[in-house]
Amino acid sequence: MLRPYISSTAEKFAPGNFVTTWNPDLGRHAVGVTRAIEDVQEANPRVLVKWLHDLSEEFVRAEYLNLAN
Repeated sequence: MLRPYISSTAEKFAPGNFVTTWNPDLGRHAVGVTRAIEDVQEANPRVLVKWLHDLSEEFVRAEYLNLAN
């Protein structure tokens, strides 16, 4: 049985991973948890992130995210 294609970036930022980004609106690094991937077949998908500093959620392009260590 064939599995649907899922980009490696979508797998990397699967829901539940901690991520960091530089957020110029905050003026500092922001830390969040991934909640969903908009299109798992896209090479640079938009990732829904719940930010821990204010508990807001927003879609961010994967290119602006790094996995937290």
